[in-house]
Amino acid sequence: MGFYVNPTGKSKEQFLREKGVAVPRTFKWTDTPKGSLPVVLIDNGYMTAAAITCSENDFKDCMSIRDERPRQIYTVRVADLVAYGNDKFFNQLVQEGAIAA
Repeated sequence: MGFYVNPTGKSKEQFLREKGVAVPRTFKWTDTPKGSLPVVLIDNGYMTAAAITCSENDFKDCMSIRDERPRQIYTVRVADLVAYGNDKFFNQLVQEGAIAA
C-alpha cells in the first residue's frame, strides 16, 4: 500500500460520499468498473485511512480477514482521484499509463 485519498478542502469521508460508489463487502477486484479503482476506508479508531488499491494484491491486503478493523469499500473514478490532490507519484503513474484512467 502506498496511496491514500487526501482531498484538499474536505474530509476523506465527504469525498467518498460525493465521488465514490459504496459497494458491498463481497466486492471483488474483478468487479471494478473500467476507469475506476477500489478505495477502502479503514477505521483505525483514532482516525480513518482511505487506501487507493492500485492492484489486486493491494486490494487483497486491504481486505485481509486477519485484519478486524471496520472498513467500507468504494469505487472511485481515477479522474476524480487525480483531480482531488492525491499523491504526485500516483498522478504520475496515471499519466504514464501504469494505472488505467
